[in-house]
Amino acid sequence: MAIRRHGQKYGTNEGFTLLELLVVLSIIGLMSSVVLVSLSGSRETLEIKTAARGVMMQMIESRSQAIRSSSEVRFFLNITQGEFWTEDSATHQKFPKGMEVEIYTAKSEQGENDTAAIRFFPDGSSTGGYVRLSQGETNYRIAVNWLTGKVVMDHEKKSE
Repeated sequence: MAIRRHGQKYGTNEGFTLLELLVVLSIIGLMSSVVLVSLSGSRETLEIKTAARGVMMQMIESRSQAIRSSSEVRFFLNITQGEFWTEDSATHQKFPKGMEVEIYTAKSEQGENDTAAIRFFPDGSSTGGYVRLSQGETNYRIAVNWLTGKVVMDHEKKSE
C-alpha cells in the first residue's frame, strides 16, 4: 500500500534501471583510471623527496653531533655506490635506483672511488657544499652554508 502526501507516492518499490547502473559504473571506472595515472608519477616524486629529506636529516644530525661532542664529524657520500653515511655510522643509507646524485664540496674533502665528504666543525661551521638529487623532472638541492653550517633543502623542477 502506498501512502500519498500532496500528490507524491511514498513506499513504492522503484529501483535503478540497468542502464543507470552501467552509466554510474562507467563513471567510477573512468575516475579510477584518472587517479591511477596521476598516482604513478607521484611515486617517483615521493622517492626523491624521501631521499632528499634523508640526506638533509643526516647532515643536520652530523652538525649537531659535532657541536655536542666538540669534535669534527664528516658526512660522506659515494656517488658510484649510491649511498651516504656519517663517520660514526655503522650503516650506509642507499639512494633509490635510477636517481642521479651529484656532490659539490671542498677539494680537501674529495676522496678516492667517487667518495666525498662535508665536514662539520665543533663551532657549528662546515666546509660547505651541496648535494643535488635528480630523478625524472624533479631536482632537490641540499646545501650546507660553510660559515654557519646551516642545512637547507630546495626543490626545483628541471628546465630544458
